[in-house]
Parts: sequence; C-alpha cells; structure tokens
Amino acid sequence: MTLRILDKDWHGSEYLGEVRLSVKKLSHDRILKGPSTLETKLVKSGQKAEAEDFKVSGTLDYTVEYKPKTLDGHLKIHIDKASGITSKDFFGSKGDPYVCILLDSELLAKTQVQKKTDSPVWNQDFDLNVSGDYQTLYLSLWDQDFAKDDYIAHLSIPTKELLQKKKVAGTLPLYQQESLDKTPVPFGDLSFSVEWLPPKFLGRVVIKILKATDLLNSDSGILGDVSDAFVEVQLDGVTVGRTKVIDNSLNPEWNESISFDTQGAHESLELVVSDHDLVKDDFLGELRLPIAEIVKNKKLSGEFVLAPFKGSPGGGTLSFDLTYFPK
Repeated sequence: MTLRILDKDWHGSEYLGEVRLSVKKLSHDRILKGPSTLETKLVKSGQKAEAEDFKVSGTLDYTVEYKPKTLDGHLKIHIDKASGITSKDFFGSKGDPYVCILLDSELLAKTQVQKKTDSPVWNQDFDLNVSGDYQTLYLSLWDQDFAKDDYIAHLSIPTKELLQKKKVAGTLPLYQQESLDKTPVPFGDLSFSVEWLPPKFLGRVVIKILKATDLLNSDSGILGDVSDAFVEVQLDGVTVGRTKVIDNSLNPEWNESISFDTQGAHESLELVVSDHDLVKDDFLGELRLPIAEIVKNKKLSGEFVLAPFKGSPGGGTLSFDLTYFPK
C-alpha cells in the first residue's frame, strides 16, 4: 500500500514522493500511524524500483485504519425448536420464549414469541444480507415479560467456522452465562440451521462514470503526450462494459452510463482505469466495490482513490454514481 503526494497543476500532476506501507502489517495491526519518511522514486513510474532507487524527501503524518469485512454475503437461517429449558417466571409458570439473532452485539432479527411453553416450536425462516467485520453469530433465547425480558441461554458460532463450512445445522446445546466472568452452563438444546451464501445479486445495475482526476501518466511525456484513459466495469474480473477513450488527459471526463443485468452470485464489482495504447494497454488503478455493500445500500456514489491493479502504480481518483435495481 502506498501513500503518494502529488503537485496538481493546470496541465496535470507532478509526483513528489511516497510512503510505502506493509499490507501484511496493516492487516495484523489494523491501525498504522506516522510520521514516516517520505521518499521520492527516481525511476520511471511503473518500473520496478529497488531501495537505492529512492531518495528521502521529507516526512508524512498519517493514520491508516483497516476495517475488514469478515462476513460479506447472505445468511439463510431456520430456527426450528428448543427443548430442556425452564422459565424464570414466578410460581413456576411457563415462559414466553423467543430467539434473537445477533452478529456480535448487532441484533439482526427475532423470532415470534411462543406463549406459555418450555418446549417452543418456531419453524421460522430468515433471509438476511450481511456485510461487516463480525466475529461471532449468536442465537440467544429470551423470555418475554411485562416489565423486562429475561435472558435464558444462547449458542454461538464463530464466523470463521461458518465461512469455512458454509452451513451449520442440527440440535446443539444452549449455554447459560449470566455474566462474562462466569463459566457457561449447559441449559437445553436448540434445533436450527444457518447457511452462508454469496450475496444475492439479481437485477440491473446502472453506473455512470463521471470523471477521474490526477491520473498518473504512463506515456512517455514526449511532446506533452499523457495517458489516454478509459474505464472497464468488471464482475469478478469479467468485463461487462467500458467507456470511450479520452485522449491525452490526466483529468478525463466521461459522463457515460453503463448498464448490465446480474443473474448470479458475485463477490465484487471492479472499476478498472487503463491507458489505451496501440500495443498493450497500461493499467492505472482500480476500485473494488463489494457486492454485499451494493445489495445493502442500492446506491453508491462519490470520489474514490484508485488502488494499484495488476502491477499498476495506482493513484488519482475516480468519480461515479451507481444504482442497483433488484429483481
């Protein structure tokens, strides 16, 4: 990962220097902070550079925070029944149990309340779109009361296990834990199934590519020639549309709409910016948009920094408006 400083002029942008960050360290530590040494690359942009090909050119203060989305996709959950539970109601009366579905502390859904029973049967299905950095899925059993609902017991499924197995199902023990400092105690069973699927992406996408700014020049620069930029729209690396080429501009404006239908499960939508050349196009950078985020929000727009793509230097920004029309 690279943080670059550019000097923006009327004719384009001049490269001043960069700080290179370890993606491995960022994924481990989650937060990296400066100041760090700002260095200037002495070789042509796009060429491989060794340590001796940089010179110190100042310092850069920064904070970079990594927030991974560990559970992008779709959850199909079936809550069947519980057994072996006892109510906390007075005088031994049976409770009114229901199940809460949570990712970490975020409540996603609740079952219906089953009245006056210690052997509730819900037989209820849930379809949930999820996207976030979650560690644990909880199925938590509660007893509805007039003043305050009472916690009964719960079971937990690590999201890593769910992503690995794709489906967890059966009759598993519930555990009662009144506080974090107490040891969980077995307390009845819950019959259920949880299945993780890639995001449902059925419908039509309309994306308007507006403009790019401060693109890096992959041309020779002789006689003032600069990149001839265009944008490809890709689904998991497969091109579904592309803009026209804007000749000789590091700040191209397309204002061009691309639309396509989606009919299956995909992980990401990519916007890849390239420089059109006679022999071989040069990659300039990309944006990766998680499908789960598109499905959840329906609309995405703004100006975003281009990341490196297939050995490209990255840098500059891309502006777009996206609308998703689900079937």
